Amino acid sequence: MKKRPKIGDILEMTTQRGLAYIQITHVDTAMGFLIRVIQGHFDARPANPEALARRPTQFVTFFPVAHALKDGILSAAGTAGVPVSDRAFPVFRVPGEVDRSGRVLNWLLWDGNTHKNIGQLRPEQRNLPIEGIWNDTLLRERIESEYTPAKDVL
Repeated sequence: MKKRPKIGDILEMTTQRGLAYIQITHVDTAMGFLIRVIQGHFDARPANPEALARRPTQFVTFFPVAHALKDGILSAAGTAGVPVSDRAFPVFRVPGEVDRSGRVLNWLLWDGNTHKNIGQLRPEQRNLPIEGIWNDTLLRERIESEYTPAKDVL
């Protein structure tokens, strides 16, 4: 029997730019696994998971890790401590009302417990991750494009 994914697990994904690594940082009862994408693309699996985990975070999102492991989209690459900078549950921005053209009219912030309506985003809030659960196609595309939340068009 395979072990269940847990916080600290580092997982490998093949992309067009090389190998990419993600780490599970949290598990939310409603949203599932919160992952951090570790910055960088690699030709081969790094030998030291702890050193890999110390690399900067490119972005965070929710992702169905268990299904991706079962389907072979991800493979286990080790376990390491979650960096101090990623241990606190992040605040997410959440689109509120959206007009017919797709423009977000107001935003909410979600801290893992409550949603707070804030109206328009301040410039520094554009760096906050957007709440959502991504599929493997979107995750791979965002890794390959070196996505960051500030680049998001919402």
